[in-house]
Amino acid sequence: MRQLWQTEVGGGILQGLQYCLVMARILVIDDDLRTLETIQDSLTHEQHAVSVASSGLDGWEKLQNGEYDLVVLDWEMEDMSGVDLLTRFRAAGGKIPIIMLTGRTAIDDKESGLGAGANDYLVKPFSMRELSARIKANLRTQELATAPPPPLGTGNEAVLARGDLAGTRLAANYEFVEVIGEGAVGIVFKARHPRLNKLVAVKMLRPSNARATAVERFEREACAISQINHYNVVTVYDYGLTERQRPFIVMEYIDGESLLDKIDREGPLPLATACAILVQVCRGLQEAHDHGIIHRDLKPENIVLQKRSDRADWAKLVDFGLAHLTEGARARLTNPDSVVGTLQFLAPERLRGAPADARSDVFSLGVILFEMLTARQPFEADSMDSLQSQLLNTPVERPSLYREDIEPESAFDRVVMKAMAKNPSDRYQSALELRRELGHIYQSLASDQQL
Repeated sequence: MRQLWQTEVGGGILQGLQYCLVMARILVIDDDLRTLETIQDSLTHEQHAVSVASSGLDGWEKLQNGEYDLVVLDWEMEDMSGVDLLTRFRAAGGKIPIIMLTGRTAIDDKESGLGAGANDYLVKPFSMRELSARIKANLRTQELATAPPPPLGTGNEAVLARGDLAGTRLAANYEFVEVIGEGAVGIVFKARHPRLNKLVAVKMLRPSNARATAVERFEREACAISQINHYNVVTVYDYGLTERQRPFIVMEYIDGESLLDKIDREGPLPLATACAILVQVCRGLQEAHDHGIIHRDLKPENIVLQKRSDRADWAKLVDFGLAHLTEGARARLTNPDSVVGTLQFLAPERLRGAPADARSDVFSLGVILFEMLTARQPFEADSMDSLQSQLLNTPVERPSLYREDIEPESAFDRVVMKAMAKNPSDRYQSALELRRELGHIYQSLASDQQL
């Protein structure tokens, strides 16, 4: 029986963690480039998605062709004044909130701007702190004033109830079809995007697990995957909070099975199959590493094999919930001496308190390869203490001990032994290096089959 030990020792949330949540889509229209840049930098830092226009005509064109949640609009522009643009926008049916910026202080001017359809009015020079507060207030007012449309689909009330989704904009944007996965922490739905007629997967936290650590880890996952654009990594389409403060991630729907399910169903995998799967995982993982993201929880459950007509066992990396951003992160979700992940797949240095790096993920890949080849784990124990002792001190057994088609001391033995070396310096130093080695093995296997 496959028993996994999930561990999180030490830790605690450090202050200053930056979320990847996009607060709102904001268009800033101002022909003063210095003011434009200041507003853009400040609002982008607050995690808004900011577009800019440096003239009235440019702003009018962007309003016609884009979708925005709020506009910050300068009054004094040479080609088209802010009031003229605002009047045209409202006459055309535009309803989104608009905050007018101006150096005019007279009551008559304020009356003119508000009468043209501005929702708010801020006099220059202004404080970015005040502008930020007014933006948030207008967004809240807009959200409260707009009731969400009814949920999509019929006969799916029971599915919606599983995520407390009735009456939310999420249920109005996607048709929820069924629950396709659930655990102690979260639940995953199969849903359909109506306009694109495209299936998606929607992952949500359970209300009982919406603690600060879980929510921040959930946001960390969305932020990590959204930075990666690779065919061997699941794609994230959207992230946000429902009206009831339930975090969700909308991601690519993968029709297939986990690598763990395949191993449980088939037992030890053919050598070429195991090699081909891990080559793909290495490609996706290297892309993550190139973006400064260490997965930290690689295991067969987090590798999904997609059904495709052009190729069997197309591998996709999923579940970056424990990912650590090694570059550009302002803070960490856990303390540096924390140990987070699934114990059977943790590199020895992680147990000693060393920070995770690319070589820690390589160790996990070695464990996965061993399990694909033998349908068992390299270290098995009845307690966490015993398992930790083996990970730290016991050399890994060669997979050739468990199957006759692997010669002792042959390539697969060498790869597993090197990937799972106790000392990180003795391992493959990157997923790319491991992939190249596996690529040579795969080519050799293909040549042998042709002979």
